[in-house]
Amino acid sequence: MRTSAMTDASAPSFVPRDRGNVAALIFGVVGGPFFWIAQIAAGYAVADILCYRREYPAFAPAAVRLDVIVIDAVALAGLLAALVVSLVSWQRLSHRKGSSNESMESRSQFMAIWGIISSIWFLGAIIFNCIGNLAVPICLR
Repeated sequence: MRTSAMTDASAPSFVPRDRGNVAALIFGVVGGPFFWIAQIAAGYAVADILCYRREYPAFAPAAVRLDVIVIDAVALAGLLAALVVSLVSWQRLSHRKGSSNESMESRSQFMAIWGIISSIWFLGAIIFNCIGNLAVPICLR
């Protein structure tokens, strides 16, 4: 009888009740770095294809700049979506009091706060990339 009580106590306490909330927390944490890396990779790919390949005709720098601005806008919008998701998750979790599963709630709050911090940090990185893309000529000839 004593062993059954020990096996119940050693069972993992993390049982996700709401898979949508878990997916939102993961998107909030991973969204910032993902959109920053996507912005850098897509910007390099567009500049390489449109400016430096010999088999393609030379495009106007204004068209290349417009493509890079669209990439920057998509990255910024995606990162802001991750920030909003993290903020909404954190507000929902901070209003829950007296929950039966406090360890899950504290883990979820940690992920929401980390998503906010990560999104703000990578927001700065994306803004600095946007400034660089607007200030530096993309196609150097």
